[in-house]
Amino acid sequence: MKSNSLLLIILILACSSIVVHADKTAINLDTDGNNFISAGKYQEALDAYSKSAELDPSYAQAWNGKGVSLFYLRRYDEALEAYDTALALDSQFISVYNNQGRSLSEIDKNEDALKSFDKAVELNPKFAEAWFNKGKVLEKMGKNESAQEAFNKSLENDSLTGKQWSVKGLTFYEHGMYQAAVDAFDRAILKDPSDANSWHAKGDALRGLGKTDEAGEMYEKSISLNPQLSNPLTKHTPFPIFSLVLSLFLVVAIRSGKIKFR
Repeated sequence: MKSNSLLLIILILACSSIVVHADKTAINLDTDGNNFISAGKYQEALDAYSKSAELDPSYAQAWNGKGVSLFYLRRYDEALEAYDTALALDSQFISVYNNQGRSLSEIDKNEDALKSFDKAVELNPKFAEAWFNKGKVLEKMGKNESAQEAFNKSLENDSLTGKQWSVKGLTFYEHGMYQAAVDAFDRAILKDPSDANSWHAKGDALRGLGKTDEAGEMYEKSISLNPQLSNPLTKHTPFPIFSLVLSLFLVVAIRSGKIKFR
């Protein structure tokens, strides 16, 4: 009888050890994912978070990380599925609501995005990033007055200066983390709308994302603030009107026989 009890205790301890080991492995993989995100290695991050979630399906952090990596890979629907799982595991996970809102905004589900951001700031009224993201969505919806109120809330609770956000943006850009760079430059511009360099740098980051039209708008805005800056999308054709007139002249001259080729 005693031997059976002893065997049972050993089995329980062994099982407990296995669970703890699995938890530690899941946590370690989650940490690996965070490091990959910081380095802009989003596919590697996704692999790490996915493995973490496989080892411990109840680990909400891993599901959130998986959603973040999918967001940066522009796989927004899959990101939302990961966030839903994270919230099913922990309905008070504040940053997930913010991340969820960003993905919803990217697929133009703006009303749903607002609900997510509202939940984030309800749980943490000093969550500057969520206030900022809420403002961006409201601005996109044309609700400028409400957007400004959200931006003001963000400014009240944001301890970083515009310069600091700009430096963060440049760091992200140098690591190829273009979306993170755009986000940082947006925060810099909110702090100091007259900072031409931040507008220009945001244009560079948007080009990195392949958003050429938006990049052009940022470059033109930067030039309006500092005429010494240039638009790299147009600087190779500094005299477009002159070139057009010259081309027309040559066409007319060739057709009239004034210019002949041997």
